[in-house]
Amino acid sequence: MRDEKLRLRWHMLLMRRTTVELKRSDLAWQVSNDSSCCSLCRVEYGIRRQFSSEWLEKYCWLRYSVSEDSVYCAPCVLFNPHNAKEKSLVTTPVTKWSNLGKYIKRHLSLCAGHHGAGASAESFMKIHCGEKLSVQAQLDSKHAADVRRNRHVLGVITEVIVLCGRQNIPLRSHDDKSSNFMALLNDRAKRDSILKEHLESSYRSKYTSPMIQNELISICEEYIRNEIVKDCNESVCYSFMSDAATDASTMEQIAMCVRWASRANSLYTFKAAFTTIVNALEVLEHEGDAKARSYRCSILKFDFIISLVAVEFIIQGLLPLNNMLQGKCCDLIEAAKEERVLIAQIRAERADDLVWEALYEKAVTMATVHDVLPSKPRTTGRQQQRVNVPAESVSDYWKRALFFPFMDHLATELEDRLLTAHDRFLAQYLIPSQLHQLTTTHVDGIYAAYSYDFIGDKETFQSEVSRWKIRWSLDDGSESEKPVDLKSTVDSTNKDLYPNIFTCLVILLTVPVSTASAERAFSVMRRVKTYLRSTMTSQCMSGLAMLHSYKNVHIDIDKIINEFVGKSNRKLDFL
Repeated sequence: MRDEKLRLRWHMLLMRRTTVELKRSDLAWQVSNDSSCCSLCRVEYGIRRQFSSEWLEKYCWLRYSVSEDSVYCAPCVLFNPHNAKEKSLVTTPVTKWSNLGKYIKRHLSLCAGHHGAGASAESFMKIHCGEKLSVQAQLDSKHAADVRRNRHVLGVITEVIVLCGRQNIPLRSHDDKSSNFMALLNDRAKRDSILKEHLESSYRSKYTSPMIQNELISICEEYIRNEIVKDCNESVCYSFMSDAATDASTMEQIAMCVRWASRANSLYTFKAAFTTIVNALEVLEHEGDAKARSYRCSILKFDFIISLVAVEFIIQGLLPLNNMLQGKCCDLIEAAKEERVLIAQIRAERADDLVWEALYEKAVTMATVHDVLPSKPRTTGRQQQRVNVPAESVSDYWKRALFFPFMDHLATELEDRLLTAHDRFLAQYLIPSQLHQLTTTHVDGIYAAYSYDFIGDKETFQSEVSRWKIRWSLDDGSESEKPVDLKSTVDSTNKDLYPNIFTCLVILLTVPVSTASAERAFSVMRRVKTYLRSTMTSQCMSGLAMLHSYKNVHIDIDKIINEFVGKSNRKLDFL
């Protein structure tokens, strides 16, 4: 407290209008040679007298006050007790310049505390300039060492928790001493003497308990979430996508969708290993497995075999589009283009009789190997419980009852997903390579879809679109050099010149093409909260899933420790 008072008093002195500045250079105060700071002239004993700066150069501890036109001994004013016998230059300033030398000489001889005050001032300036530790800091050197030690230990504990979360390693087991967390911590202690001493000490507060682990996990989750929020706030716009699923403990969680690629691969694997599967079911049936016979009889039917061959062929053609839609960086316009290609391919294969004949022959070959005859359900005059397609042959029946409906349904679903003329998709005609297709109707539809985000009225947007067309028509580059997708168009758009066009392009670029991102989060949930970890709380699961999903986000351990210390009073010193 006394040091703070002295510091304030010292700064108050520095704030006064004096002819000198207090500086540190080679352990000495230097005088400012500012000629603009001049003392007042006065008449003493019939002679005009004025304070001379030579006194300041001769006595570095002397200070001149412009407001009082007097001088003080700065160290004695601040650091010497004011009950001393000698009052001159301390509580009583010297104003008579003719007797200044006599006062200074008497002050140096009679003021017993002058030299001690000078030493105190010198020491204070060293502390203020960072050249010397304060008395409190010197006394608390052990406290500083303890803080460094405790922060080091807590930092290692946090690093182990982050490692387990990112690699999806369970932290705890039935016995905390044999858990993965303690095993990794003990392994680090072999190379870290400070951590080893902490773990082997008799302290009760070792900060390795499950409660501390959960608290650090929550702080790491909050840190990553803040980084995501920061990125969202810095972006022009962002979108949300969510779905629901049930975890291992039958609790509903967010994020789920269907993975088509794995379904197609499963059908291909099943068809390729069809003979092996049938033989394996026969062996299980002979060994007394009750369900093996029913499974074998179900797959050894012609309707199952023809469905397997046809569906696997159709779904296999969707794999390239599936892989594109499941990517993290997917352009909606590029996906729509690829979808048009796929729809055209589906309709061409539907109209080609040779495609179906090849599939039918393949199904007949598979069935013949297992003594299964090609067949179809009985056709009746009136039937409402099953498909009753009139056909002259088995091939025609399955083509009309299975192949054509499935192809038509798939093409319709693909059109409804991305190719339906939604007004927000009309912004794709603002891409320079597609500007020749942009009509007045399209411009009106774009304005109707994005008007809430635009600046100005409809006429302003129409004028901006007109300038946009002229800008790309005057471009010296060829048509092949113009942007052909949303990403390159946004990069080449000046936000200040074309604010509305930039806005609708960015919004369209932000629209999610598929639910693959939600599916990936759902897969993370399945990996984190397994059957053996079904008692995990939702808060802990959320934190571990965040660490596992965002492995590339750098976590500042010092900030995590500061947040941990600030949440509650800790038994060990961290600050």
